[in-house]
Amino acid sequence: MLEKYEATQQNIADQQQKIEEESASINTMLAEKGSKQQEVQNLVATTSDNISSYVNQISANQEEAEVLMAQVSSADNDIAVLMEQAEQERQQKRRQQAAAQAAAEEAASEEESYSEDSSESDEDTSSDEAYRGRVF
Repeated sequence: MLEKYEATQQNIADQQQKIEEESASINTMLAEKGSKQQEVQNLVATTSDNISSYVNQISANQEEAEVLMAQVSSADNDIAVLMEQAEQERQQKRRQQAAAQAAAEEAASEEESYSEDSSESDEDTSSDEAYRGRVF
């Protein structure tokens, strides 16, 4: 019976040793679990911060793009207005040139007509002078 007692005592000691080893292993695993959970929480927080930062950047870029699009639209409108003004100025210049040319042609025509009248008048004057020169 003593042998049985000693065997039981040994068995109990072995079981206690095994329990202590398993307990230490469980404690190590719990510590690792806590560490891993902290890593995951830190990773989640960092990822969340990165996502927030990206969302803010995207929002800022969209606002900047909208401002740039408004500037482009305004510039397009300004260009259209300037093109219209330039076209109106070209048309006005053409009208002025046409009017000036018409006036020049009319002046030339009047001058030609005046020259013809002067020539006829000079001929009449010459005839009159010749006739007067013969006064009796």
